Amino acid sequence: RGEFEKLSVDEIAARAAVSKVSIYKYFETRQGLEVELVKEILKREAHRISEVLNGTQGFQARIVEYMAVKREVITGGVLSFCQKRIEKNAELECLYREYQQMALKNVSTLFSEGKQKGLIDPALTDEALLTWVQMMIDFYQNHTEFVSRMETDEKYYQQITEIFWRGISCVQKNSD
Repeated sequence: RGEFEKLSVDEIAARAAVSKVSIYKYFETRQGLEVELVKEILKREAHRISEVLNGTQGFQARIVEYMAVKREVITGGVLSFCQKRIEKNAELECLYREYQQMALKNVSTLFSEGKQKGLIDPALTDEALLTWVQMMIDFYQNHTEFVSRMETDEKYYQQITEIFWRGISCVQKNSD
């Protein structure tokens, strides 16, 4: 986390096993390198999310895997790295919006599948489900103590995932 910001262009070149001249030839500036890195990260993450949500695993396994991917992106510092650059670059902001729209479409499709299979409470709207997902993402991003615990306590993370699953699943209600 935050490691890239501390690296000089010389160190980046050494880690990439290229010359500093090559970095400047292809990217012109360090900011140019960062922009291209964010583009690559967004493309990679969009592909990962799409694979998970459209995969062949069972419905609940895909929900859990989706949450695991989001957790990894947030706790690994990738999201904060990207967001700092997205805020300063209109092209990246546009790409990020496209990524979000694609991800939301895939999540909506998965929720619809869950409703059709009787696994998600049909009374829950896609808007409410997506709001819940966004609330969890926002919470991950804004509460470092929560993120730290999720990184180190797998049982805690699994419990959070289970709470999410129970909250959206079709559950027999007691008629007391």
